[in-house]
Amino acid sequence: TLTAATDLLVIPGFAAAWLYSAQSADRADAGIFVRDPRQVRSMMAHAGQLALQTEPLITAPIGASGNHAEPVVAIRQAEDLSGGRRLFKNGLSLFTQPRTWFDGDAPPPPPGLAMTPEEWRISRDSQLKRIEAFERNVQSDDYYDICPKSALESLIRDGMYPRDDIFFERTQTPRWRLEHLSNMVRVLEENERYRIGFIDDHQIAPPGSAAGHRLDTMWQVTGDGSVFLATWIPGASGQLMSASLHITQNTVAQGFREYFDQMWNKIPPDDRERGPVISRLKREIKRLERRIAQAGE
Repeated sequence: TLTAATDLLVIPGFAAAWLYSAQSADRADAGIFVRDPRQVRSMMAHAGQLALQTEPLITAPIGASGNHAEPVVAIRQAEDLSGGRRLFKNGLSLFTQPRTWFDGDAPPPPPGLAMTPEEWRISRDSQLKRIEAFERNVQSDDYYDICPKSALESLIRDGMYPRDDIFFERTQTPRWRLEHLSNMVRVLEENERYRIGFIDDHQIAPPGSAAGHRLDTMWQVTGDGSVFLATWIPGASGQLMSASLHITQNTVAQGFREYFDQMWNKIPPDDRERGPVISRLKREIKRLERRIAQAGE
């Protein structure tokens, strides 16, 4: 239903203004200004009634409580529901990573990770539950990932993982990368509803922007209308700190979906269709195998 534009502004104890559309439905072009204390109080009460019918755009900065497991748990809860997911990440997603990386034999947390042992256990268990939910829901729902080509190339060439992969060291051995890529091919071959597209950096942001110098950033929209954003910002001491937001407003979630789909449709077919992507990954696997054999690792 179309609604004519209207705005309400109240400065308690001073004045109030009701602005409304008179000449054009899409903008407030007329209004009433009052100073009478009774009218100001009445309009303030009306503003309170409006506020009771709203929902917060951002529920809370995830992790603001100091609990470092909170972001992983919140994402796990959203992904547990059906509806699929769209993800943009400066690296490969969790669902491409082997389950054994998070089971009982998983390696200990990396040195310097700002987590208590209990937070580490909760986070690791949440990763396993996310993989289980994906394996269950991908049978009926579509999952799409977008990863910059530069991130894939950096992982294959140098073993570099993004900062938000906090469960293991950022630089990994060729054998570790080989295990990851092999599992990724398996996941793609076994799940027709899971797709990953590799996008050129210049398609993410226009030339001359800071795209080439961006920090690791992740955002995703889930089937339940949740949007998660995670990036890194300088702290008071200049050291990078994680910053995460959770948005639950359906209109905003739909905007993220549409933006993601626009990005996806700009990716050339050879970089997003299942067959060409799987073939590319298999070629990279063969190169890694030769590298390992030559190095005698």
